[in-house]
Amino acid sequence: MNEIVDAGKAAVAEVRDVVLFLAPGFIALKAFQLLGAQRKRSEWEWTTWSVLVAAFLGAAVPGDAARRIVFGLAGALVLALVWRTLPKWGGRIGRWLRRDLSNSAWDLVLEGASADDRVIEIQTVGDDNVRFFGKLANFALEEYEAEPWIYLTDPSKKVGNADYAALERTWGVMLHRDQIRWLRVMALEV
Repeated sequence: MNEIVDAGKAAVAEVRDVVLFLAPGFIALKAFQLLGAQRKRSEWEWTTWSVLVAAFLGAAVPGDAARRIVFGLAGALVLALVWRTLPKWGGRIGRWLRRDLSNSAWDLVLEGASADDRVIEIQTVGDDNVRFFGKLANFALEEYEAEPWIYLTDPSKKVGNADYAALERTWGVMLHRDQIRWLRVMALEV
């Protein structure tokens, strides 16, 4: 009977050790996800990244799990801040990092247009050759797996060969990416 109790205690201790090893990585990854990348992850991704982050923290931070959690959270906060400010960095290095770390052309182009306070022109899908012109107020990032909408303020509309006309009593226009044939970022400011 004592052998069964001892085996049970050993199994509980092993499970506790695994949880204390994985918890700092999981908590750090969750903090980065909430404050930085905000990207949905599958259970497999959570497990894989938690093990990798936990292994790094275990090698880099000696001591108990509480110490690794504190260092993991601090690192996650710093990385989240860098991730959030990365699109606003200028210069050659900032452009290179934005281009290489962006998940899509959609995110890269619209983040650049938003950061530089540019206006955009959009031609919609269809035979009527409808175009919208306005200031990019908001958009959904693919990296966050959000529904791909664009919100333009101070919009003007052009149908066919007519001139652009301001949309009266309209604060803004929302367009879904499926409605967009092409998008042009303008150097002008509204």
